[in-house]
Amino acid sequence: MAALGVRKRARPWGTVYDSITKQPLDPAVVVLYDLNGREITTSITDLDGRFGFLVQPGVYKVVPHKTNYTFASEKLSGKSRDELYHDLYFGDYFEVKEESQVIARNLPMDPVKFDWNEFAKNKQKLMKFYSRRDRILARVTTIFFFFGFFVALAAVLSIPKTYNIVIFSLYLVLVFIRRVGLKTRAFGQVTDSEGNPLSFSLIKVFSADLKNQITQRATDKYGRYFCLVPNGSYCVTIERKLEDGSYTQIFASEPISINAGIIKKDFKVGLPIELPANDSSAKLGE
Repeated sequence: MAALGVRKRARPWGTVYDSITKQPLDPAVVVLYDLNGREITTSITDLDGRFGFLVQPGVYKVVPHKTNYTFASEKLSGKSRDELYHDLYFGDYFEVKEESQVIARNLPMDPVKFDWNEFAKNKQKLMKFYSRRDRILARVTTIFFFFGFFVALAAVLSIPKTYNIVIFSLYLVLVFIRRVGLKTRAFGQVTDSEGNPLSFSLIKVFSADLKNQITQRATDKYGRYFCLVPNGSYCVTIERKLEDGSYTQIFASEPISINAGIIKKDFKVGLPIELPANDSSAKLGE
């Protein structure tokens, strides 16, 4: 598919990146605003410039901030994609219509000054998800794709035989796939043993030896969460929110291997039995 110029599955996150070099920007602070201009939440990009917001239906705007860079990009203004990134975003308000949708737009920023931090990272080749090879391959496959498309178009116009029509129709399908990408689910969900969502629970991610906490996320009212992590091995604990606002741990996973940069596993948790406080059998251990 790549040889035909068709993108891989759309990555389930957004990326803040340099509009010229196409390299991800880290750290950048990404702020989510509602229609009234009220700040909803913020996210700090990781080493690969990644971020994402799990939101409910509404109207939103996203603004990234990074020293020595400016947004919205003027160099890519008016474009919906470039060599590596699709669904480019330039600061307009947009509407989210689906429940628990992940905002994962790609945000190009124009450099205004030389940034030693980005220069050092590029030199050390610290980025994991895109490389110079990816950029070259994207350009080459795009050239081959459109060359084949116009050859197929010329063939169907000059010799409108069945096989030429079929080939051109396949190219039209590929154009559509290339345009919209192949989407994948970007979130995981926490439910109890009966499938009921565990709303507003805490998900904590630890290194595999449980010595260092890497990050934590809270589930939404549907028990869904969005969690980006570097590739590696992790353990996950889940804490249920109690009526008094405190949390109690109800689950701890075995080590989970992550090789796609995101945890989106569904966890089904068996909850401890809660007996009424005035139940004498609970007190007697019967």
